[in-house]
Amino acid sequence: MSRLDKYRKAFDKSKAEQARDLSRLHRQIATEAARRLTVILESDRGKREPVSADFHAAKMQAVAVLGLVVRPGELPPDSLVREIYENETEIAAKEELDVAQHTEPATADLQAGSTYADRFDHFLSLLKILERVKQDPKTHPEGDALYHSLQVFDLVLNKNPYDEELLTAALLHDVGKATDPFGDSYAASVKALHGRITPRTARLIERLPAAKAQLAGALGYRARRALDRDEDSEALALLAEADREGRKSGVEVPTPEEAVETLRQLSEDFGIESELENS
Repeated sequence: MSRLDKYRKAFDKSKAEQARDLSRLHRQIATEAARRLTVILESDRGKREPVSADFHAAKMQAVAVLGLVVRPGELPPDSLVREIYENETEIAAKEELDVAQHTEPATADLQAGSTYADRFDHFLSLLKILERVKQDPKTHPEGDALYHSLQVFDLVLNKNPYDEELLTAALLHDVGKATDPFGDSYAASVKALHGRITPRTARLIERLPAAKAQLAGALGYRARRALDRDEDSEALALLAEADREGRKSGVEVPTPEEAVETLRQLSEDFGIESELENS
């Protein structure tokens, strides 16, 4: 075999390997984008067919969640995302049907509490996605957003173990980094939690950036005065301090399931259902 033939063979092999790598990358991004697409469509509170903008947003969110850097042309086609999305939707529908067919009718008490049980299931599903949200190691040496959130929750729990709304804000303040990685993450968190948190919890999350700025000495005089007069100024100060301190490596934290179960137990003992109903 001539040297030219060897070079040509090596080049062809390299092109084949690149094609396989791109195919794997497409599948990885498309699988996560299909999950993001579900969140995007559910956030609109109504079933509809996804459009081109939905696919693009889902793919960009997937890239951010997976911590990837992609070049033009490396995003998967909409058709692949749609295929995976439709397959997962079909599987989920079958699983729901199987559960419905093999589950005994719920009692009135269980039906009355189902909305609030779903609330905690929703918290857990959003929380687990944060494990794939990698953060800037300069400001977040602890790593992913889930580990940070669990640290913040644990720090607040040690200082104020009975304030369910504050603890909910501590645990879930960053979920918007997964649902809308390119927008205002705090506003995105509140949007993702809409209908499942109280107005006070939403307000604590929305005002956390101001509280963090005050803690850093970067808040203007008027904004500082307004924050000092806020009825939740102490809670916001605690939340901001926990957010700053919850950035350590090797710290022991509760599991997501344990953290959510803590909120569930608080709700059962000191329930905030009336506030939820009016939110």
